[in-house]
Amino acid sequence: MSERAHVNAQELLRIETADDGRSVCLHLVDDAGRVVVLRLPSGIVRAVGEIVPHAPEPACLHLVDSWRLRPSDDGAALVLTLQTPDGCAASYVMKPWQVEGIATLASHSGPTPRAARLMN
Repeated sequence: MSERAHVNAQELLRIETADDGRSVCLHLVDDAGRVVVLRLPSGIVRAVGEIVPHAPEPACLHLVDSWRLRPSDDGAALVLTLQTPDGCAASYVMKPWQVEGIATLASHSGPTPRAARLMN
């Protein structure tokens, strides 16, 4: 087996998709100023895209009109239900520590921390 290449990309020049759509070529400039072409199968590109953090698209953001928190049927978790103004609802099974984390972030975010409040 030949020596493995290590590329420290400094710049992306362009991206090309293969005619059959099965691979993508990234034209990069490495830290020595050389142009390097990296060919990746489309499945790998998708996998990399899934792990890279990104902000949600504006079309994927939904207003929450109301919410409800109740114990799960077995009592081991909590069920958070969020409802949009148009009546669409989604429910999530959460551990109590996850709900506590959300509550902590919500109460301490913004320009000035707010005093703790009880909500029903």
